Amino acid sequence: RVLLVQDKWDPIPNLKWNEKSTVELKDLVTQMELDRDSYCKKRNSVQVELGSIQSYNEITQERTRRLDVETEKIDLEIENCIEDNSVELQVYEQKKFFLNYCHNNKLSEKES
Repeated sequence: RVLLVQDKWDPIPNLKWNEKSTVELKDLVTQMELDRDSYCKKRNSVQVELGSIQSYNEITQERTRRLDVETEKIDLEIENCIEDNSVELQVYEQKKFFLNYCHNNKLSEKES
């Protein structure tokens, strides 16, 4: 119930409580209770919406973390492929030089 202490708290400012009849005061109480119920419903719906937003945020953050991990994994694979490719190129370069050397040696043997 509402405490009617003029000095501390006045739920409806500028309302002269002493001038109201019992019926008017009961109507005011009923209206205040309806207002309270309405505010409680609004508050509950806002809390549900907040919960939904927080849940969505958590799901999004988890998906972002997973995508970051996948991205790092793919980046590592790419780095390894580049390194392997570089090594293979060096091997083929050595083979090319060796084959060229062998070819030149056979040509020089034939000329001699």
